[in-house]
Amino acid sequence: MPIGEAQAFVCDSSLTLWCTVRWIMTDRGAAASLIGACVTAAGLVFAGSQIYFSRRQHEDERQWKRSEFVRTLLSEMVSNPNIALISRILDWREGPAPIPPSFQSLFDARRAATPAPAWDAPRIGHDYFEINWDRFVRSLKVDRDAEWREPDMYAYRTCFDSFCTFIQGVAEDVRTLGVAASEYADLSFYCYRIIFPLNAARDRDYDADERLRDYIEAYYNAKTYNVLLKQAQVYALSHPGLDCPSDKFPDRIVDYPTEKSLRGRQRRSIRDNMMRALRRFRA
Repeated sequence: MPIGEAQAFVCDSSLTLWCTVRWIMTDRGAAASLIGACVTAAGLVFAGSQIYFSRRQHEDERQWKRSEFVRTLLSEMVSNPNIALISRILDWREGPAPIPPSFQSLFDARRAATPAPAWDAPRIGHDYFEINWDRFVRSLKVDRDAEWREPDMYAYRTCFDSFCTFIQGVAEDVRTLGVAASEYADLSFYCYRIIFPLNAARDRDYDADERLRDYIEAYYNAKTYNVLLKQAQVYALSHPGLDCPSDKFPDRIVDYPTEKSLRGRQRRSIRDNMMRALRRFRA
């Protein structure tokens, strides 16, 4: 700033300050009112900021509790042997799998009979059996298969019931807690495998596709299948090049996630994590 302009600025500021002081001294009543209004306004701003930050902290705590609840719920995919079996079947489609303890006695009794069942080979251990994708799909026929009483098919059907009940619980959580679909990322892969199943040869199994949908909607309801669609959409958007449920079922009444909504949710999650870390640092 040139010296002349600086001198003029100082003179103007000094004049303004002198006029303000002179006004306060000559009109103390008006000055007191102005000061009181400023104090009141400052108090309102402070109170508003406290309410805002309190609500923000409360929402962050609620989000953290929801996330913790989701993690606890998803732990059933490992801790519950029935659900763990279906997860392994949807992922591997063949190979050995642990027999859920509640079905061990059925397998033992069947193995003691003669002749030995062909579906129970090869066998790597007493408490293992061989996954058979075709028998799994057959076990889910709405009109029961002739062999549905065999231990493996009975286990397939019962365990898939446990898995669907688990999904139904997820549906209620999404509705009542307002949890975003992206929170269930660990579940989305298995939901995708139900919507777009592959057979043991890793080819699309369209018969299984229809069989799984019919079973879920016959023994549960459309809402359960819609939750599967929403979760499968999350997985598809996270893995470019995959078919999307929203393209396969565009007419179903499902609030499909989009790439934009998932990115927005991710940004908010990162921001909330940074805010929590900052508060812990300050504490």
